[in-house]
Amino acid sequence: MENIHHLPAPSCDACMEPVMERPHHGGGWLLSGIVCINILILGSAMVSTSAFSSVAVTVVHRQIFLIFLLVLTMMWMVFYMVFTSRQGQEASVRDANAGPVWLKIGLVLFGLLSLLMDVFKIAHYVGYLHCDSAVKVAMPAVQAAYLFIQVPEFLGTLFRSNA
Repeated sequence: MENIHHLPAPSCDACMEPVMERPHHGGGWLLSGIVCINILILGSAMVSTSAFSSVAVTVVHRQIFLIFLLVLTMMWMVFYMVFTSRQGQEASVRDANAGPVWLKIGLVLFGLLSLLMDVFKIAHYVGYLHCDSAVKVAMPAVQAAYLFIQVPEFLGTLFRSNA
């Protein structure tokens, strides 16, 4: 404790440096937060309804909810891509530390195999369409569309040159 009193005081020049402020994001953060809270409450209500009520929430109801979330996320991604391309801000989302090439190739391979799995699921569920819900066919179709929308932006950030 005795050594603390002998430390030099910080210089006033360090205290007077200007503070860098974050750029103004408008209402984007607020809107995202409100949507997130609404989705959280809706998902919690679905789980609570199936647990504490006599009304059964089936697999079809959960898949409809997931389809709704995927479509909402796809609309947000398309809006964001269009908005940033109009303002010329796509350079600000580059990731200089995205990882080695083998990791990038592995992620692309994972995306292609996920797409192949979705195609097989669609083909399988179409065979049972006469006795099962059409939502089972719609779910892999929406997942494939989600992958098509997500991958170009993802590949653009991974493989874009950092120059």
